[in-house]
Amino acid sequence: MFDMLYRNGLIVLFLNTEFQEVTDDEIQAVVEKVDDDFIKKHILDGPSALAAGRSNLPRIETMNDLNWALRRFGGFKTTTYQKGTIDQLFFGKTEKGRCAHCGSTDDVIGNTAAIFPYEVEWGKGQGLFLAPPQKRLAFCRRCAFLIYSGMGNTFNVLSGQNGRKQKVRRINIIFDSILLASLCLMVKNFRRIQTFANSNARKLTLVPGSTHDALLFSIYEFFCTLAKISPAPAETNDDEKTSANEGGLPDGSIITNADFAPFKFVENINMFYLTSGKKEIPEGGMIDGNRLFGLMRFFMLLHKTANKTDATGRRRPPFEAFMKGMTFQGSNEADMLRNEFCGRLLNKEVSYHLITKLIFLKLGDKKQKDLIKKGFSPAPPYYRIVIRRYLEVFGTEEERKRFDELNRLGYYIGTAMKGTKNLENFVWEVFRARGFEELLGALSELQLKLKQEQDWRPVLDNKNDWKTTKSIILNGMINGIYSGQREVKKREEGN
Repeated sequence: MFDMLYRNGLIVLFLNTEFQEVTDDEIQAVVEKVDDDFIKKHILDGPSALAAGRSNLPRIETMNDLNWALRRFGGFKTTTYQKGTIDQLFFGKTEKGRCAHCGSTDDVIGNTAAIFPYEVEWGKGQGLFLAPPQKRLAFCRRCAFLIYSGMGNTFNVLSGQNGRKQKVRRINIIFDSILLASLCLMVKNFRRIQTFANSNARKLTLVPGSTHDALLFSIYEFFCTLAKISPAPAETNDDEKTSANEGGLPDGSIITNADFAPFKFVENINMFYLTSGKKEIPEGGMIDGNRLFGLMRFFMLLHKTANKTDATGRRRPPFEAFMKGMTFQGSNEADMLRNEFCGRLLNKEVSYHLITKLIFLKLGDKKQKDLIKKGFSPAPPYYRIVIRRYLEVFGTEEERKRFDELNRLGYYIGTAMKGTKNLENFVWEVFRARGFEELLGALSELQLKLKQEQDWRPVLDNKNDWKTTKSIILNGMINGIYSGQREVKKREEGN
């Protein structure tokens, strides 16, 4: 991991020195210029970058000041008090050895939390704690300085809000790339979105431990920054009318390659993340450039879709409206479902059954029932469009066809059930079905009650994955039953 921090340390040189125009092929020439005088001159560039955009960074003069900045802005667990000046970090005690990064055999510096805080050992408490001194890595002065400077290009995301009593988990995001120019561009743009670092993207409620939520919302906020999308887009029609083109976009919306141009460079980027929390060793993972670019395309497709009004009466962009509808206040179970759903999205997977669980959790909740009576659907807004757009980016033609056919069937059945309470309650019978035979039996019984012929071929074609089949049909049924209810309620209240 110090490899990526080393490259991020080079970015500090590009952003703060005369080396800004250096190409990838000339990097080594730049590294050679990092001598003792250069280190003394730029020793605070890393901590300053870590707190970029902050007004409450005190003057850093001692190691204690530096450790405070790393804890406050980077989320790193470092020694609470350490004597000496920062110069002593690089020009203090040395010993003969081999650099863990470049392999040079010369004077080396023992690792400290201010240089590379990710060096941990099993059984040493929680979060990011260093291994014992005799077991730590050692670096030459140049590599130690660049890795230390790279800490300024890590991004601390809180998966939760400070006002809550539960422990807030921190996520450290680090970007890495073979092409330093792409990495530099990523860091410069990502540093502009400091809003989510204190709470969460777009004020979407996060709870402690919701790691996947925080990561996905951070990427979404980055997309909004690159696309220059306003937090409060202009109001548009609530209808989800789409053209007949490939499941498609709203009438008049055209996606071209130019729409994706601002995000193209992220294909060269890897996004690493580490989560400090309950476990002894931080949890970690990577989102590669292809997946990052795919998520940008997904958000752009959604951005071309009209805004809807959520349960609070606010108009939200499609992704925000959908995610807001994927949980509700006071339900830890709903929070966990959304967090797991976001994790599946990050892994290029749609989990229909998690949406189904959330919907029926709402149908069984007293407060949510009151909202449903007022005309709000228990299904997340933009359900069909969000899923369809996601499948256009990450799904196969077969997956898109399955979703279209089963969702259309479920929606048609739901509209036929609308307004008849006994029939509307029959969705619970379908929900309780276990196995393909029970599912087909429940649907057949519903067909008799409706006295309508149905084409069950989409169900029979997907019998091997009956759980997904059931979830897509149920989600479609709920949308069919509750779609347009709010407008009807408004008209009734107006009369």
